[in-house]
Formats: sequence, C-alpha cells, structure tokens
Amino acid sequence: MNDYKYHYLFTTFDMETLDLEDFKYNFVNMTAFRIVDIDDLHVKELLRGISKFQTNKNVQPINSSFIEAEAAFMYDSVFVFAVGLQTLDQSHTLKIPNVSCDQEHSWDGGLSLINYINAVSHFPFFIRIKFSERKDSISKFFNILFIFPKCPSLLLEID
Repeated sequence: MNDYKYHYLFTTFDMETLDLEDFKYNFVNMTAFRIVDIDDLHVKELLRGISKFQTNKNVQPINSSFIEAEAAFMYDSVFVFAVGLQTLDQSHTLKIPNVSCDQEHSWDGGLSLINYINAVSHFPFFIRIKFSERKDSISKFFNILFIFPKCPSLLLEID
C-alpha cells in the first residue's frame, strides 16, 4: 500500500502537519485540500508575527511555517468580527445597554453588525471566502494539493 499503484485522498485541511516521509520516496500519489495558502507572503509574515508572541516555553512551539486549520478559523473569525465592529463603530454612535440576566433586551445595532460582518471580503489566512445574499450559500475557494513523485506541489485553484 506504499507504492505507485495507490492514490490517497487526505480529508484533512492540515496536510502540512502530517509526517509524510514514508510516502515521499515510494512514489505514492496523494491528494489533499488546502484552505490556508502558506505560500502567500502575507500569511508567512502573519505566522512569523504569531510565533514571536509565544510566552509559555513548556508547550509545543508555534511553527512559523504552517498553521492548523482550526487555529486559522479562530483567528479569521475574530478578525472578521473586529472589522465588522470597527466599521459599525465608525458609522454609528453605539449605545450599548447594560446586560441583564433577568430581562431580555435586544440590541438595535445587531442587524447592522451582521451586515458589516457579511461585507468583509478579506481574510488573513484563508484563500477566499465570499458570502452570498442567500444565508444558506457561501462560495468557497480553496486549493487542491497534488503530491506526485516528480511534481511535489502542483496546486489547482477551485472556484
């Protein structure tokens, strides 16, 4: 199962975190999806910046050459929320009522915040994600990474 006759399809978005040394020299064909473009200069700079802020030396060090998909999702989620909130703050005077556990009070700026979040089109890590007008439809753009013996990193962009 470790030779050229087999083709593996990896269903993880964290292909860079796997140890594929055993497959590398046995001419195994492999395909994986990649949603974080680690070859992008902006992503490389962002990863270097993140790795500088590691304060706990007892945990596994942050690798500045890749990021797991889960961490990238979290980073981009906070980024999109911050951009939406900043845009709302710049365009409206925010009046946030006190929080109460006993009474239900809705916030008038909630719908505007959702609209500003949906308008964000740039994500620090992910290749491209575009929200559509329909709430159940999101256009996703990602790379398919083919790992062949003679062409180790051929990328195709899927729209």
